[in-house]
Formats: sequence, C-alpha cells, structure tokens
Amino acid sequence: MIDDVMHVIIPSSSHYVPYLAVLLTSILCNKNDEDKLYFHIMSEDITEADKVRLEEVRKFGDFDIEYVEMNPDDIKDVPVCKAFFINNLCNYKMKIASIFKDIKKALVLEVDMIVQSSLRELFDHDMGESAFAAVKDPWCEEFQEIFDIPKKYRYCNTGMFLANLELWRKKNYEQKMFENIKKYGSKLIFPDQDIFNRTFYLETVYLPQKWNVYSNVPYTHEDEKEEAFKDAKNGSGLIHYASEKKPWLYAEDCTFSSIWWNYARRLSFYELILERMMKNRDKLELYYLTSKIYYRKNVLRYWFYKFISNFVSGKRKDKLLNKRNLIKQCIRAGKASRKAHFGGGGLIFPAGLRLFGGKLPYNSKIYSICNAAAS
Repeated sequence: MIDDVMHVIIPSSSHYVPYLAVLLTSILCNKNDEDKLYFHIMSEDITEADKVRLEEVRKFGDFDIEYVEMNPDDIKDVPVCKAFFINNLCNYKMKIASIFKDIKKALVLEVDMIVQSSLRELFDHDMGESAFAAVKDPWCEEFQEIFDIPKKYRYCNTGMFLANLELWRKKNYEQKMFENIKKYGSKLIFPDQDIFNRTFYLETVYLPQKWNVYSNVPYTHEDEKEEAFKDAKNGSGLIHYASEKKPWLYAEDCTFSSIWWNYARRLSFYELILERMMKNRDKLELYYLTSKIYYRKNVLRYWFYKFISNFVSGKRKDKLLNKRNLIKQCIRAGKASRKAHFGGGGLIFPAGLRLFGGKLPYNSKIYSICNAAAS
C-alpha cells in the first residue's frame, strides 16, 4: 500500500507539548523534500495557546496538522497502566480506526521519541495482507505466556507501529481488542501494548530494529542490540526513550540524550524544558527513596500468594497463582534490566515493582549535554 501523504498519529497531553515539539522538529528536520506529512494529535487537554506555540516547528518544514479532542469515557473500560512513566493517553491508540475513519494507513508514534531519517522508508514498508507492523520488544518476551502468545512469535513494542486501518475496520479489530481487555484485564501491565500483541500476534509484520531503538532498556538478544545501536549511532531510524529515564529528566544519565537535546535547543521551549528538569530533581530523588518500600511490599505479596495457594483449590487457587505469576514476571524483567539502568544500583520495575539502591545521579555533566552545540 503506497500513500502519497504520510499520516502520523501521536497522543499527547498539554504538559507534554514541549516534548511533542521536539519530536515534530526531528521529523521535519530529517524529511525528504517530497515528503508530505499530516500530523494527527490526540489529546484531552491541549489548549489553543499550545497549538499556537507548536506552530513554531513550521520553520523546519511544511506539514498539515489536526488536533482531535478525546473523550475519557471512550477508554473508561481500559485498566490504568501500572508503569508510572506511561501516560494513559496511549490507550486511545486502540480506537484510531474508528476515530480516523478516512485514513487507510497510519504511522503511530509516542512523544518520547526522536526520528533521525525520513519516515518514508518506514511508512512504505510492505505489510502484505497484515493489519499491524512493529519492532520486536527487546526484553518483554516473558510477558507472552501471560497473554497466551506462543513462543514462536515475538512480543512487540507498540510505542511505534504501522497500522492498515482499512483492515482494522474490515476485520473489526477494535471490537476484538476490547474483548481481549475484558479477558485479560487483571493481567495487563502495559494495557495498549499488551492488547495489541494479543490481538495481532498471528499476523504481525516485524520491522527492522532501527525503527524503534531502545535507549535505556536492556536487550535480551545481543545481536538485535548491535543492529539497533549501529543504526542509531549512524543517524538512521528512530530512537525511543522508552523507560522512566527520559532525556528531559536525566540528561546526564540517558543513552542518546545528547541527540534529543540537539533538537530541543532549536526551540523556544528549550528554557521551559530545562526549568522543569531542574525543578523535578528533588521530587524524583524523594520518589526513589520511598520506592524501596513498594518493592519490599510486592516481594512480600509474591511469597504470600505462593504460600496461600497451597491451601486453596479451584478458581480461588487459579486467581492466586495468576497474581503470583504476574509479580514473578515483573521481578524477572526487573532483575534483567537493573544492571542496564543503574549498574546494579537501583531500578523502577514495570507494574509498580520498584527497587532503590543508590543516590539519584546528579552532576555537572548535565550542563555540558544540555548546552552542547546543535549539529
């Protein structure tokens, strides 16, 4: 399917407008002259003032844009994401086929990304007869058994994906997704991502690693990491700051953060982004100090479920085992990523399992990164 116009759908809140501007800037700075871009911004609270400020990015290239006001009632049946750093606006992505009824094919992105080359190559990727295309997730494979996805398939990250919306509508995938929400609701960790994987795993087209390079998340498969990082360092593809360590929060301790800041410095939002980061440092440190309590609490919950399940049977036993296994999966994933995030010092786990083991990094290196000359 070849479309002249590239439709790009992005969920965002008013608070995230400065970071949305950085993403749009990176897309426009790297587009081909003939690229035609149409941005569709889904939001509950973006203001007219936000829209005016976002017009600044037009100095980097031409595009069309629309803002779609979302209704929270549309996702009231979707569980809240258990990872504190993921906005529930992401759940609206499950409704894009009915929201954008005239769009045949769309690229969906999230705000915590940077694009380093023209999106045309990605947008024109051959999807065959599939309705969904995404990049394999580097570390969430263990989640597959929770959602009954056979091991011969791969769980994908859905911060970025391609969607054949004609097929979504034709095969009624939106209804299937909400049926899966009812079935797996209590098990969902990353609601939209888990549901996309469960719904589309049989026909997902796996995209090249360079189109979703994780900056601060450990890769289970070293060959995939080498492929992804090589392209990112060569200025190709898309970088996804997928963990809690966003470049606008951890400039000195976030892989590829200097690339993000090189785009941020070109905008009038730059000073606001810096101001927010410095104000948030104390709050983040307090959060890490208190998170040790949450980790210990959840470890105790795991052993409690394991113990109690020995004395019950039937549906009650199954329910306890499901809860225990969910926490177990999060602990395993967290242990695998602790070294990558903090060198063994500390980590915030998915699903609210948090471990603290060191002071929040804070040093003068932040200034050299944020104030480096844009290139």
